[in-house]
Amino acid sequence: MAQDKVRSPSSQGESSPYEIQIHGELDERWAEWFNGIEITNKQTDDHLPLTTLNCPAMDQAKLRGILNKIWDLNLSIISVRQVHDPMIEEVSSGGFEDIQ
Repeated sequence: MAQDKVRSPSSQGESSPYEIQIHGELDERWAEWFNGIEITNKQTDDHLPLTTLNCPAMDQAKLRGILNKIWDLNLSIISVRQVHDPMIEEVSSGGFEDIQ
């Protein structure tokens, strides 16, 4: 007997783009080490270096790998933000998506 499975958009297997902000400055030479993630730098209002990693759609395991690399560099994470994805919002606005 087959059972219906219900999956929410926040399930660990779902892919989603993320924006990670960290204290410190990483230049583009680090992009390869971070698997080609886009790296941008700017200064805060206090003139402190701020790096943003714009991560393409990835699952929780890949996100964890990126966070571990940041940890290995001994950098402080300011924020990890799931970037708006219209496909996820469409599913979540209608409730859960049934998977057979």
